[in-house]
Amino acid sequence: MLEVAQKIGKRDLDPILASHPGHKVFKSALRRTKRSERLIRTLARYIHFNSVFGAGVANLVGAIAARQDLFRNKQTPLLLIADRSVEIASYIFDTIVDEFGGGLPRKHGTHRALAQSALKAASSFFGYPAADLIDVVLINGGTRIAVRSVLEGYGVDQHIDDRKLFHSIGFHLGSEMLADQEFRILNDFLRSEYPELIRYMERRKALNGHVESAYFWIRVHTRIEAIHFSSAMKAANVALQCYGGSRSLAHTRRWILKGVEKFAKVQSSFMRSLGDD
Repeated sequence: MLEVAQKIGKRDLDPILASHPGHKVFKSALRRTKRSERLIRTLARYIHFNSVFGAGVANLVGAIAARQDLFRNKQTPLLLIADRSVEIASYIFDTIVDEFGGGLPRKHGTHRALAQSALKAASSFFGYPAADLIDVVLINGGTRIAVRSVLEGYGVDQHIDDRKLFHSIGFHLGSEMLADQEFRILNDFLRSEYPELIRYMERRKALNGHVESAYFWIRVHTRIEAIHFSSAMKAANVALQCYGGSRSLAHTRRWILKGVEKFAKVQSSFMRSLGDD
């Protein structure tokens, strides 16, 4: 078992996240959305930024689960019995289940479909037909760079060695912690400044016949991201405990924290670009 001092905890993450004030920038960007067009643009860019996390997390889960050589119970000499890779991956897998609609039979819309429903409903509330959104949304270079950075952080289309794998675990850990705060900021802002918009979206059904409202994508993330963060923390610490590679525990711990820092930088950079034309 890991000693308490060796485990990664919130005390390790707070200084990293405090040095990258993405949430302050996000609040500032939202406060500047006094015109409906700018609010739709900001919401669309935020939705686009979130669009590839499901793919990234799925990639990470597969990369962890495949490493039977790397994660094992060190007291068990037989690898066939000692392997703990799937156990570690399982702590992150719940995120995929939510992202992709709750498994089969399908209970919920995918988060991508729910996000698209939110954008369509918000645009309709402000009188923008779908055909006009291309002139309103204007996905900018900063958003595209952020999307590519998310895929890179999760190791999509890359060779994932031990170092990269632990970086990606940390990247995911940072993303879950910051997403919880992001959605709370967005929800609080809309409830304060656009209560009629929320009432309109709550009355509208999501696309493709799903039972959720068009506001569900925002509302549900004020709850589930904290759960996902807790699971990601568990995955990180069990990965440290079961690591069977050649590097020291101090090395692998630093790799995870570097991944957290990488996500914090990506998030802050994206938030600074939100208001760019």
